[in-house]
Amino acid sequence: MPSRKTLKSCQDQLQKVKELAEELSHKQYSQKDVHKLQQKLHHIDAQYKEGIIDDRNVNDPTDDPYEHEGQAQLAEDLSATHDMLTKMLANTD
Repeated sequence: MPSRKTLKSCQDQLQKVKELAEELSHKQYSQKDVHKLQQKLHHIDAQYKEGIIDDRNVNDPTDDPYEHEGQAQLAEDLSATHDMLTKMLANTD
């Protein structure tokens, strides 16, 4: 089972991508710039989807990871960052 350290690591990585995206959004950027951030985000998203940060109790089928501290916020931040990068990509020529 993953530790809080793993969740914290994903949150830290995601925060860095969000900061880079925010900085980039105030400059002239290319598709390549956005794709680099999308690749970083994809790595974090893959960890999330593969269950690396899935800290559910496998013996309890009713255990919802979104009710665990930090899980719902990470899912929300992942979604928001994906949306931000998609909009940025749409604004490139």
